[in-house]
This record gives sequence, structure tokens and C-alpha cells, in this order.
Amino acid sequence: MRAVVALLLVAGCGRVGFGEHADASASIDSNLTPIPPSLLPGCEVYLAMDEPTWSQGVIDGCGHHPATAIDGASPVSDPERGTVGKFVGGTSCVYIPDAPELRGGSAVTVSAWVRPEQVTPDGYGIVSKRTNYMADAAYTVFVWASASGAGPVNHLYVDVDTENDRYEDPIDTLLNTWHQVTMTYDGSRIPNERIAVYFDGAFRAFATETASSIPVPEVPPPVAIGCLPINGPAQSLVGKLDDVIIWSRALPASEVTEWYDATVSAP
Repeated sequence: MRAVVALLLVAGCGRVGFGEHADASASIDSNLTPIPPSLLPGCEVYLAMDEPTWSQGVIDGCGHHPATAIDGASPVSDPERGTVGKFVGGTSCVYIPDAPELRGGSAVTVSAWVRPEQVTPDGYGIVSKRTNYMADAAYTVFVWASASGAGPVNHLYVDVDTENDRYEDPIDTLLNTWHQVTMTYDGSRIPNERIAVYFDGAFRAFATETASSIPVPEVPPPVAIGCLPINGPAQSLVGKLDDVIIWSRALPASEVTEWYDATVSAP
């Protein structure tokens, strides 16, 4: 897998075991490029997805949150990116338990390399923190296909604070091709610039979001990687993910590009 989120081995942050916290004594995976120091602040989850097996969990390179693979999600070898996460539809998913720093608040950044092998009107999750459609939704990034004849072959969607201000991008180059997708949310900006979407490190569009912060539901849902929950795992990606990362801040455009540049090279 390309070092899309490069394991955090700068400033005492190194490769760590499942569920452990990073510290200066943690071992370093020399196959991964160090994350730039400017990108360390606010890094909450980094799933490099390069483990030979997920039977003991998926390692969080930021060292904070245990992640569990279910229902066929597994690491596989990819000719372009090395070891990546494979998702097989249905309910295959990687789940990360809820934590306060993952709830979005007034700012969040979500980034992942994605290679869908199918897109359908059922929708396929990339990163999602929600219970159900229009229920306890903090942030969601997913791909979805129009019905036959209704529009482009596939779309990228972003929701923040439920689906009332949904952003739809008719990207038609996602299928069977690796791309990095990044979404930032900054509640301090004016409403029509609170969401910024980037494609392969380049700014693509601002999107309107009326909420200046993401409310916390009574029972906050976990973070789902590779599926789009409907009262549990559902609408899973058919395809691959790599180097999934969540920051508890909104990265500026320069840092999104820096992240892309640090992770685009083949291993």
C-alpha cells in the first residue's frame, strides 16, 4: 500500500500495536514514508491497511482507536498500492468505537484512497459516522450510482450533520481506478464554504453546510470504514480502500496537497 497517510513516526509517533498508543518507544515500519510534521496535529485515526491479516484487528497508526474488521473485509495485495483493504459488499466493514475526538465537533477532515469496483443505486460507504439515513449522522463520504439513464455513471457524496445539505459530485472516473478523496469541514467559515472537497490533492469545490458544529446524539455511532450503515453494517463498498485518515481539524488546501504528495508514490 502506498504510504497515503504515512505511519506516524515523526515527533515520537511510530507504528504501534492494535489498541496501543503511540510513543517514542513504538517500533517503526521502515516501508512507510513519515507523515509530514505539519500533518501530525489532530490526527485521530490512520488505517494504513498494510497488515498481513486483520484477525487481530486493523492497526490505527495514530495509536488511539482499535478497529475491527467484519464480514469479509480483509487486506489484499494490490499491484499499484501494495497491501490495501478489500471490501466485498453486503456488510463487510471496519468498525471503530465512538470517542469524543471522532465526533466532528466544529471541524473534521476525512481522507482515503478509494478504488470502487462497482457502484450502484444502493450506495457504497467510504467513511461514515452515522446510525442510519437521517439518523445520528455526523459525517459521511460515499460513492453512489445514478439509476440507468439518470445521469453520470457514478457520484461522490458528502454529508455533514445529517443529509439536509448533501453535496453531490458527478465524478465519472472513480470506477476501477485509484483516487484520493478528501473532505474538510470547518464550522467557523461562512456556510457556503464550510465543506471543501478535494480530488487527488486538488481543490474541487466548496459545498454549503448550515450547521456551524456537528451535534452529538444521545448514543453516538461508531465510525464505519468501507460501509454505509443502516442500523448496522450495510451498503458496503465493493472494491478497495487504502490509507484512511481522520483529523479533528480542517486541513487547509496546502496541507491536503501535501498529504497527497506524501502518499501518491508506489511503495
